[in-house]
Amino acid sequence: MECTFVLIKPSNDRVEVIRYVMEVLGRAGFLCVYQEQMRLNDKQAAGLYADSKRELYHAKPIVFIQTGPVVAMIWEGEDAIRRVKELVGPTKVDEVLATDCIRGDLLKRFGKAQPPFDTAANFVHVSATPEEFESQIRVVLPRKVWTQFVE
Repeated sequence: MECTFVLIKPSNDRVEVIRYVMEVLGRAGFLCVYQEQMRLNDKQAAGLYADSKRELYHAKPIVFIQTGPVVAMIWEGEDAIRRVKELVGPTKVDEVLATDCIRGDLLKRFGKAQPPFDTAANFVHVSATPEEFESQIRVVLPRKVWTQFVE
């Protein structure tokens, strides 16, 4: 079994977003093995995007992700990183709307991408690789939690 990291970003519709994401991933056969609501500090927020080569692009998301509480989750299942990333979908609005995915459903359901920038990525963050999973949970989650999922 493989684990992946999912983060629900700040939203006025956070409860509905959490409920929908959990419903879709659960129906797909994944098990939520950890969940915690928290507020990210500067180090945690920057750490989510540390692997990106587009630092200037990520300045707005780093600020945005600290505007309210987030929900950090670890999901377990077969080929979890790849499959959950596929279920969540792309981040560009035009691609999201043309795809049957969680981000597309959320975008259609709530009518627009969340401010302050025009991207559907604001609803949900997911790890794209095993390396990202490990680095992101080390940055975001308490040591007593991430040591259960990383060798």
